[in-house]
Amino acid sequence: MERAASDLLNRTATLNEIEEYRKEIMRKTEVDRSESNFLEESAKLTRILRGLDEGPYSKLGLYTIHRDLIPENLIWKQDKLSAVIDFEHVSESNDPIVKDMAVTVQHCCRERQSRFELDLDSAGQFLQSYVKPVL
Repeated sequence: MERAASDLLNRTATLNEIEEYRKEIMRKTEVDRSESNFLEESAKLTRILRGLDEGPYSKLGLYTIHRDLIPENLIWKQDKLSAVIDFEHVSESNDPIVKDMAVTVQHCCRERQSRFELDLDSAGQFLQSYVKPVL
């Protein structure tokens, strides 16, 4: 099932999911720290998603992607990625490979003190390793 070219980044589904969760939080009488953080950050993300120009991304190659590259699914030997496991969530449609990279960075490159913040050093190391040729 391929998405229409007008929704290459699956923006509609993402915005709908964000909005549903925002509504669920807003119905509560008390909001915890993570929910409050989600409300603040999702407001920023929503503005970014609505203003994002898909033009440059339309030229990206589309691939069947893993969609679940998290630490538990990565096997390392001597500080090098040696295997990827758990192909249960492989996409049924083609997506830009950058989506797999984004999911990996989101789950694997978090600050140790605050899981809500991205560790830019870890993210940079991952992206540098990702583009290195396999020897």
